[in-house]
Amino acid sequence: MLHPPLAVWGARWRGAGRRIWRRPVGAGAGLERERLMEQEVKISRDLSIRILEAGPDMQQELVDIALNTTEGLDTPQADPYGAVLWPAALVSARALIDLVAEIREKSENFPSVLELGAGTGLVSLTAAAIGCNVIATDFQATTIEILDHAISANNLTKRVSGVPEDEMFERQSGDNDHVTPGHVSTDLFDFSNFDTPLPPGDIVVAADVLYYEPTAKALARRCVEALKRGSYVIVGDKGC
Repeated sequence: MLHPPLAVWGARWRGAGRRIWRRPVGAGAGLERERLMEQEVKISRDLSIRILEAGPDMQQELVDIALNTTEGLDTPQADPYGAVLWPAALVSARALIDLVAEIREKSENFPSVLELGAGTGLVSLTAAAIGCNVIATDFQATTIEILDHAISANNLTKRVSGVPEDEMFERQSGDNDHVTPGHVSTDLFDFSNFDTPLPPGDIVVAADVLYYEPTAKALARRCVEALKRGSYVIVGDKGC
């Protein structure tokens, strides 16, 4: 069983059970959506999540920008990875479901979830679908825009700007057979900027963000911050 201050580290991708359906998103569906691909990802027997990621031409454009940026990967313009689904997100989403189930064995309330470096938002969307209220964060505005589209694609509720955080995180309750989906708040947040405190969340999740050493070190510091305040932590990475 997982209890603070324990963390789930190094969830590894093995490809088992991964079922993905892809289709282009029609032009005119919104800002940049004609350049996105929609995927349906099988999380469990009873749950599939739709995510949006950059299509091939948009991916190439993001890579070209990264290759021609001199500031390094620590700038949003130079990091092309957030607009693409990466393997450990699925493993982390499944680990989250298990952890939520453990927590709910002791309390009928659903824990709140904070995702760092949400990218396409598979983990955040999964958390909301099973009943948790979520803050999904990333340091790229483009990534947040794509995630906002995915919230609508999954018929989830996006938190309206201006609603107080304590209301956002008013914990939901309900039996396991009749779960009301949680709502999702998206926010620009650079977890390597330590002038800004970590947003609230009973569970803090980060998947596929260890590809760059300064980012990995920053995440480790944020994990310590989360564990000290009593949050559970899940970190997923596919390994080498």
